[in-house]
Amino acid sequence: MKKFFKDFKNFISRGNIVDMAIGIIIGGAFQKIVSSLVNDIIMPLISIIFGVDITTAAYTLKEAVLDPATGEVTKAAVELRYGMFIQNILDFLIIALSIFIAIRVAMAFRDGYTRRKVKYVKKLKKTHPEYFTDESGSGSQMYEKLKAEHPELFEDEKVEVIEEEGEKAPTTEELLTQIRDTLQDMKGTPKE
Repeated sequence: MKKFFKDFKNFISRGNIVDMAIGIIIGGAFQKIVSSLVNDIIMPLISIIFGVDITTAAYTLKEAVLDPATGEVTKAAVELRYGMFIQNILDFLIIALSIFIAIRVAMAFRDGYTRRKVKYVKKLKKTHPEYFTDESGSGSQMYEKLKAEHPELFEDEKVEVIEEEGEKAPTTEELLTQIRDTLQDMKGTPKE
């Protein structure tokens, strides 16, 4: 029994479990806000535009059965409540849009931070190359890790290296011509 509680404690204390629980709680509260927005603000506006309450819109498949003596309903009507379906679709779309916007904002902050970090490391490498000479040093390791994770932010560096050696970067056509000439030389066929 002791082992059970110890395992349970380890399970609960994991970081991702706590994060997931927080996400579920906040998601439930957020869903209530979105439902209220749709039910209390958007759907009444749509009802005014179309002149009918969309949430109660339904198509009756089978009429209700009434007791002839008392006039009470003995069997309820069978209806396709497409108004509620439309309302739930709007709920979903608003939640999805909100999550999309939140993720875009978070990604923009993260990308901005990464760009500033890479810019700083590049500047540091130019001003203090001694921090990046030893391959086992922390500066070189950080630089190579950033370069591996975000190669698109280091594309300008490839051109600089070629130009530093005194050569101009070849164009795509020049590279293709060099490759074709090399292949023809290897085959021994005459050049065109």
